[in-house]
Amino acid sequence: MPTPFQHLVYAKMILEDSRLPDTLRERLQRNAGAFFLGNTAADVQTVTGERRVSTHFFTIPPSGNPRGEVVMLHTYPTLSDPAMLAPEHAAFISGYLAHLTWDQRWAWDIYCRYYWNAPDGSWLDSTVEHNALRVLLDRQSETMLQSMPWILDALREVQPDIWLPFADGTALQTWQGWIVEQLAHPGSSQTAEVFAARNGVPVVQMELATQRLRAQAESAAAPAPFHAVAPYEIYALQESIAVLCRFWRCEPVSFEQNHPWLDNLTLSPVPAQPTMLESPG
Repeated sequence: MPTPFQHLVYAKMILEDSRLPDTLRERLQRNAGAFFLGNTAADVQTVTGERRVSTHFFTIPPSGNPRGEVVMLHTYPTLSDPAMLAPEHAAFISGYLAHLTWDQRWAWDIYCRYYWNAPDGSWLDSTVEHNALRVLLDRQSETMLQSMPWILDALREVQPDIWLPFADGTALQTWQGWIVEQLAHPGSSQTAEVFAARNGVPVVQMELATQRLRAQAESAAAPAPFHAVAPYEIYALQESIAVLCRFWRCEPVSFEQNHPWLDNLTLSPVPAQPTMLESPG
C-alpha cells in the first residue's frame, strides 16, 4: 500500500482539490498537523506490533470485505460524528479515513491486479517487485515533501492525544516522532530497509529491484504497474473526497452515486453494530 510519505503527498492533494468543499477545507487546514498525521497513522501497527487488519479494518484481497472506513466507524461509533469530536481529533480521523481509502484502492488497482496471483515459486520475487515500486514512489514523494517544509512544521506542532481507541497515545506519539525524524533528515528514509526486513531479503536486493524499476520507468520499458499509478491516484483522490464529504455530512457530491457504500459511512443516530459489519479477522 502507499508509504507514509506518499500518504502525506496525497493528503496535500486532497486539501488542494477544488471538489473539496471550501468549509471543509478550512476546517482541515486549521488543524493541518492532525490531518496529515491521520493520513499516515493507520500504519501505527509498525509501532504497536498489531496485525494490520486491526488498524486497517480490511483484509487482502479486499473483494468481499466490507469497506474499511465503514467497519472502523461501526466498530468505534464514538468516532463517527466529527461534530462530537474536538476539532483536532476530527481532522485526525478525517485523515485516517482518507488513508484507508487510498490503501484499499491500491490493494484493488495495483497490488491484487499485478502482484497478488504470482505463479508458483515466484511469490517472493513478486513481493520484492511490488515493494520496489513503493520504494521508488516513496523517494519521489520525499523529494516533493522537501519543497513543502510547512508540512513538517505542522506535523511537529500537533500533539496527539488518545485519538484512537485501539492504539494508546504513546504509540501514536512514537509514530509521529518517527515520521518527523525522517522528514527532517532528507535521505534518511528507512522504507527500503523495512520492506527488505519484512520480505527476509538483503537490502541490496531491494535496492537493485528499485534501481531496475527506475531505469525502466525512464524508458519505453516501464512495466504495467508503473503506468497504473496515475489512474489509481485519480480515482483514489475522488473516492477519498467523497468519503470526507459524507463523514462531515456535506452536501452530496456528484460522484457519490458511484460509491453506494457511502450510505453506511454516516451513522446517525449511532446504531448497534450490525453483525455484517464486524471487523474482518
